[in-house]
Amino acid sequence: MKSVNREILLKAKRAGFSDRQLATIWKTDEQRVRVLRRKFGVLPVFKTVDTCAAEFAAETPYHYSTYETENEARRSGRKKVVILEEVRTGSARESSSIIVAFTA
Repeated sequence: MKSVNREILLKAKRAGFSDRQLATIWKTDEQRVRVLRRKFGVLPVFKTVDTCAAEFAAETPYHYSTYETENEARRSGRKKVVILEEVRTGSARESSSIIVAFTA
């Protein structure tokens, strides 16, 4: 873990590795990976999925987190609700995804 620098950590996060997976690979615990990630400033931002395909302004766009640089989500003072929905595709061997919707 001593040889892990910001570039390696950022590349791993962009490739989709969780803190827990990195902890296993680097033979440490998840909390240490999280502390290192925060120390290096490797933090998630939110990208927007345009639910209206740019035909008109979307009132309820979806957001997903990623390890890039630009945060597309705008903060507001309105109350938020987080809806988690598991979506299974095909057989149990295929991956499933979690849809997160932010609404106010």
